[in-house]
Amino acid sequence: MGKNLILHKEFGVNPTIPICSFCGEDKNEVVLLGNAYKEEAPMHMQIDNEPCDACKKKLEGNEWKFFIGDCGHQGFVKVKALQELFTEEGLKDLGDHKTFRMEKCFQCMGMV
Repeated sequence: MGKNLILHKEFGVNPTIPICSFCGEDKNEVVLLGNAYKEEAPMHMQIDNEPCDACKKKLEGNEWKFFIGDCGHQGFVKVKALQELFTEEGLKDLGDHKTFRMEKCFQCMGMV
């Protein structure tokens, strides 16, 4: 690894449980932040943009896509639902992308 963990003077290893940036659930990990986090680390925090194992599975297959709404909402949607909602041209724009951005998300459109 090459890097040493520098312990926090007051909080020692300063542990936290990372949360998934996609679903917001806890990852099955504990991160030792030490002095890399200047304060006491919260019990749960987002430390990176890596998906949890469950979200990785959804992103690997062709059954789900992840949307990010300009409104702040985000989540997974089944490709089958997208096929029912969008025209072929709209789906062509998505291509093989696993994630896409929406100006107005499903929740804002009253579909959830």
